[in-house]
Amino acid sequence: MLANYGYKDASGDFFITLDTDKCNGCGDCVKRCQFGALRYEVALDKANIDPFQCFGCGLCATICRRCAIELIPKKNFPALANVW
Repeated sequence: MLANYGYKDASGDFFITLDTDKCNGCGDCVKRCQFGALRYEVALDKANIDPFQCFGCGLCATICRRCAIELIPKKNFPALANVW
């Protein structure tokens, strides 16, 4: 399964950040992410983000009831600017 589903040039202009203090580890965001960018970390009992897999769609942020996920413009992450 390709994480980008063939839409390499159509990614969003954002990445997500996760406030681990707000995250309660419910896993809703992990289930919502179609690109495998979010995973549940058992040791932390929280979600964890792989920014190299994040498509920037924001679906995970729409389901987070604790508002732990925020969309940040890609330009704020120079090291990831050319990803996707």
